Amino acid sequence: MAQQQKPVAPRLTPPQQEQLFPEQKALWLKHQRARISAIQTAERCVNAARTAEAFKGCLRQERQANMALRRSHMAEMRALYGRHGIQLPEPLWQGGGQAGKQRGSEEI
Repeated sequence: MAQQQKPVAPRLTPPQQEQLFPEQKALWLKHQRARISAIQTAERCVNAARTAEAFKGCLRQERQANMALRRSHMAEMRALYGRHGIQLPEPLWQGGGQAGKQRGSEEI
């Protein structure tokens, strides 16, 4: 069975790195604030959980929030690179690779 090649991000030239740096930094800080907020939300949910089922629900919500944050961050990074004429490879989870499949979602 042939193994799928992992997409490789383009190497940026030093001028490109300097040009992208302020926006990359701002996006990273925005992403970190969103992650902190998601963690705090999950913590409040877990603290309020009174049953194992409620606890599982908190974990499920946290996992969904984390996935949404990753997708949003990648979309923002793609837009940033696109504004500067740099194309990023599609991630495996968008191209139908196994990396994006959730447990329990296999077709029968």
